[in-house]
Amino acid sequence: TWLPDAHVQAPTGGSVILAAVMLKLGTYAYLRFSMVLFPVQATQYAANLAGIAILGGIVYAALVAWKQDDVKKLIAYSSVAHLGYIMLGLFGSTPAGVKGAILQMINHGISTGALFMLVGVVYDRRHTRMIKDYGGIAKVMPVYATLFLIATFASVGVPGTNGFVGEFMVIMGTYSSQALRTFSGVHAVGAAFGVILAAVYMLSVVQKVFFGPLTPANKFLKDISPRETLALAPLVVLIFVIGFFPNVFLAKMESSVGLVLRHQEEVYIQIGKLDEKSDKRPAAMLPISLFAPGMLEGAPSWDTEPAPALVADAGKPAGAPPAAAPPSPTPPSRPDPRQPGAAPPGGQPAAPPPPAPTMGRPPLRLEPGPGQPPPGAPAPPQPAPPAGGPR
Repeated sequence: TWLPDAHVQAPTGGSVILAAVMLKLGTYAYLRFSMVLFPVQATQYAANLAGIAILGGIVYAALVAWKQDDVKKLIAYSSVAHLGYIMLGLFGSTPAGVKGAILQMINHGISTGALFMLVGVVYDRRHTRMIKDYGGIAKVMPVYATLFLIATFASVGVPGTNGFVGEFMVIMGTYSSQALRTFSGVHAVGAAFGVILAAVYMLSVVQKVFFGPLTPANKFLKDISPRETLALAPLVVLIFVIGFFPNVFLAKMESSVGLVLRHQEEVYIQIGKLDEKSDKRPAAMLPISLFAPGMLEGAPSWDTEPAPALVADAGKPAGAPPAAAPPSPTPPSRPDPRQPGAAPPGGQPAAPPPPAPTMGRPPLRLEPGPGQPPPGAPAPPQPAPPAGGPR
């Protein structure tokens, strides 16, 4: 929110320094410190952060820039969109994406810095930055219009300019990113849509300012001076040098980018191993300890070793008869624990139950009633039923 206003209120030199140098402190700090000191968080939240970079940086800034009436504020919002591409390449954590992000840091300083300088040139002549105050100035300022169009093509990402190399590497790195997981394709499409929006708002301002009927207030504008051309010439040369020979810069960052990504890959593998272990845990609604061993005989287990027959057949040639499986041991019969003196599964006889507590009183003696046998005596035989059955 503060960046566009800071660009508008700052002089031309302040806007160039802010865009080319100071804004890169945040992107470099994320690459150099956040991704190295907090690799787990940078990997786990990469997809969410990439979504914020696309929606909140690239697409939103492009739509706001499209509706601006101040040409300097429009370029300021385009600067925010370019920073979104830089962060998207870092979030993807791929060699192409990170290299493209670092190259885009350089490209952003060149193309956006050149645009701010060109706006300052025409502001010194008209003292206004409103787009509606211009029109058709390409007829009286042809060299200025050519330089502005070159910087615009670099900002949009036309092939042959520096912006194309950086944005293409960021989009390709985003599409092949494992850190972004299943959302990599969606993020790549969002980034490509931002390129289309950049072409819309930049080419629209070029059409309104440089083409069309020449307004009376702009008939006597002087073209860009040799001193101003000399200040812009290095930036124009770098636009085409990086566009046609990007390896001049990409080769310098090979070792450092590889070091950071190897560290990220190790963390990613460790997180993947943790996820793999968590996925292979057996799903059980009740603990196994609640069940008797006999109930679990023949049930599948996660810790079961392969059958001996399968192990024996592994080394045999094709066509050989399979080895016979060894007979399974017959489990010992389990006595009924309700019978007195029955042995438990361990094989030891059960101990007799302890006598009931008497609370200090003598034990109760049961005497047989009249006509009843004494305790422990066999029951008397029952009389046989009469012949013919019951009546």
